Amino acid sequence: MQDYLGNIGYYINRIKEHSSYSDTSEDICFEYQVSDELKSLVEEFDLVKATGEGDELSKIINLMTWVHKKLPYDGSAIVPENISTSGIIEHSKNVGVNCYMKATVLAEVYLAMGFKARYIRCMPYDYEDNDCHVVTHVYSVTLGKWLMMDSVLNGYFKNDKGIMSLEEVREAIIKGDPYEVILLHDNDNRSEKNEYKAYMTKNMFCFNSPLVTSYGNDNNETNVL
Repeated sequence: MQDYLGNIGYYINRIKEHSSYSDTSEDICFEYQVSDELKSLVEEFDLVKATGEGDELSKIINLMTWVHKKLPYDGSAIVPENISTSGIIEHSKNVGVNCYMKATVLAEVYLAMGFKARYIRCMPYDYEDNDCHVVTHVYSVTLGKWLMMDSVLNGYFKNDKGIMSLEEVREAIIKGDPYEVILLHDNDNRSEKNEYKAYMTKNMFCFNSPLVTSYGNDNNETNVL
């Protein structure tokens, strides 16, 4: 396994070197389409129960945890032809799924339960590095901001203001501001948290995401930003 933690200084320096990037995400017209197929997921997988009866933030976290537990992880898994929640869950009965599939399911589950969400591919600086990571961005109406949720590790990033978006994490890296990793499956594993922070720092160089998020979105030809 690559020594991400040992190379974190290199990753941080590469990000800082390119910190003058222009974030135009607020000017992009992302679309979030709720179809009959998405609505059917609520009953098919009992998402109301998975969501729980707490406040908005607890519902967002509960759905991430549901996907984390529902889908076994395999980073080298082959993507099925049917890239949708039903197709991926059916596929996972025999094999594990990778971060892209987990993030796709979580985005669709969020949409089905009334949250705007899309998956985001987090890319490294090195073009020869074929390893990236895919997470889910979900919009909190209560907080008025986007939140990054990682259903692979059942976790997120947090600072003194609360749960962070990917852009906020990247900005914290550039400025050297403190932030922490929250892993809900094991909050005491400091080594795993540090390794995850280093791994994500490697993959914070740029982001891409579908312009349209809907059920089975990637089964069709869709522009990706």
